[in-house]
Formats: sequence, C-alpha cells, structure tokens
Amino acid sequence: MSFLFILFAAIMAMVVLQRIRIIFLQYRCPSEDTLLRYFNGQLRKRDPDAYDRVVSHLGICETCQETLRRIDDNNMDSDISQHLINDEE
Repeated sequence: MSFLFILFAAIMAMVVLQRIRIIFLQYRCPSEDTLLRYFNGQLRKRDPDAYDRVVSHLGICETCQETLRRIDDNNMDSDISQHLINDEE
C-alpha cells in the first residue's frame, strides 16, 4: 500500500512540475525573431506550440506588445490587430 502511495505521489509531483514549467514558459519573453515570425504568419505553420505560447504571452506582456507594434510600424501595409487575435477557432 505504501508503494502505491509513493508511486501516486511521484506521478502527481511530475504533473505539477510540468504545469509549473508551462506557466513559466508563458511568462518568458520570446525573442524578437520569434515575434517577427509570428507577425509574418510563419510561426503557426512551423511550430504551433510556440505560436500558442506567443499568443498567450502577448496577452500579459506590454513589452512584447510594444515590440510587436514597432515591428508593425516597420511594416506599413499591415494591420496589427490581425496579429493580436487568435483566430484558430
């Protein structure tokens, strides 16, 4: 019985650590190159997980939002609002 408890506790610890890792990844700022690939629509096709992390991160990070605005300013023929909406649904 104690072996099952230890096994269950170990599995639960691994699940909790994985969730914590995901949360920390969300708060880590992506590189400007990653934001540029996101802006250009290249990130969704090449790395859907990275795309989801960038979308989530942009919802909480004003610094990255400003970086995306600066990228948009350098690309005059685009509407930044199209890049801030996750339209996968």
